[in-house]
Amino acid sequence: MDPGEEAQRKPLIVPAEDARDLGVDARPSRQRPPRGWEGRITHAVGSAIRYWRERRQMTTRELEEATSQLGQTISRAVITNLENQRRDAVSLAEVLVLAAALDVSPILLIAPVGREPKVEILPGVEVTPWESRGWVHGALAAKYANFSNERWTESNRVLYLYEVHRNLIRRYHQMVAALRVELESDELSIDSAGRRVEDAVKMQRERQRAYLQAMVQSLAKLREHRELISAEGFLVPELPPDVTIDQFVLQGGILRAVGSVVAEDSEAIPPLFNELRRQLDRRLGHDDASPD
Repeated sequence: MDPGEEAQRKPLIVPAEDARDLGVDARPSRQRPPRGWEGRITHAVGSAIRYWRERRQMTTRELEEATSQLGQTISRAVITNLENQRRDAVSLAEVLVLAAALDVSPILLIAPVGREPKVEILPGVEVTPWESRGWVHGALAAKYANFSNERWTESNRVLYLYEVHRNLIRRYHQMVAALRVELESDELSIDSAGRRVEDAVKMQRERQRAYLQAMVQSLAKLREHRELISAEGFLVPELPPDVTIDQFVLQGGILRAVGSVVAEDSEAIPPLFNELRRQLDRRLGHDDASPD
């Protein structure tokens, strides 16, 4: 419905804080009972919009302007009618745009976590707001009529695969960070003559090798997992710019590139691995080492 038509069909109930801004007299909100479950869930969304707007200390004019900046204007009339529970339906587009304009997660306009004890996510199905959040995120199943755990689990497969993918990238970043610390700190014990203690050198080299092996293994697992995602017919997620899944192996303590990477072409090996390999080779006494 066009916002102008809505304003004409329903008298505008104006919050007191916006009355002067709108050039009209403020009147108390006239709320009416919702029409069915859709009306009840819409009223809950409207209540959340008001809560977050007031928490942000925004007027309805400011909220309208914020939606305009996002490329989809939601008028003060629509906002006011939603907040005052005078609409029985709210679109997904309105929820997304208003959430962005308020700088909140869209789920918080649907699931009033921390504000209400229960939310009616489906007709006659009440759960806690936290449980409704889990349902939307795919983390928790809602026990509604004709619920099929088999189909629910099957549909969540892609969420599981993407979550594993995210954790593998996180593991890789952790290993890279740990290896960088080892290579940059070089905190080795010094004897009275200023010579490095051989045991300390050996221990540090072992830690470096362990981190490097873990880094290479995380890349191998990531590559295999991406192949699994593709094999199951899903779109493979984009990789962060600092992550490559080209295969690397340790041979004699030296990081070498194999497989799709042309070992003789130094430009084919990402700069990070060039840096790590040079430093590790130098620490391990392979100053003259070069790729096969």
